[in-house]
Amino acid sequence: MISMTAAETALLASGAMAEAGLVEIQFSTGVQRLAMWPINIDSGGLTWRGIGDVVRIPATKHAADSAGDSVTLEVTAASAALVALCSGPSYTWRGKRVQFLTQFMTANFEQVGVPRPFWTGVMVGIGGRAEPGQDGAVNAVLSIDLAPLGMSRARTAEGIRWTAAQHRSRYPADAGLDGLAAMLEQTSWLSREYQQSQA
Repeated sequence: MISMTAAETALLASGAMAEAGLVEIQFSTGVQRLAMWPINIDSGGLTWRGIGDVVRIPATKHAADSAGDSVTLEVTAASAALVALCSGPSYTWRGKRVQFLTQFMTANFEQVGVPRPFWTGVMVGIGGRAEPGQDGAVNAVLSIDLAPLGMSRARTAEGIRWTAAQHRSRYPADAGLDGLAAMLEQTSWLSREYQQSQA
């Protein structure tokens, strides 16, 4: 559960608020902190470099059960430092953490509280493409493929251990996990030979 301060609770209740999307990208050579905002944001003891809409944060589920969905973070070539880092050897970025955060603000753009993380993943691939821009220009875009944190340890999304309730929420007609809890409680994991030797 996320604990909210009194100021954040009041801000959310007012309905008059603004949000700045923040991205923290960890490379083996350092950390890049970017803000989808025209100016820098100093919050939580850190500085988030304001780069406007140079970074496009994907829509992600703000929930623990993300179904293993991968997302793609897009960065235009306007951020030369980030492009240089993404173009480096794969060991400098593969498997490194990326976090999306939100900075709440009042309607007058005054910061309230500290950045709140809502999604964390790791970089699994980086690609590029060209897309048409204004006045016939062509913009280079880097696509950073991200997998939810922890998914690299599972072969597939279905490989994660679910409870019977979670399984039923996705597949209401499938009772395959209904007896799992009882089976685990009643099953002895000791060999028959060992049990007989202790009798």
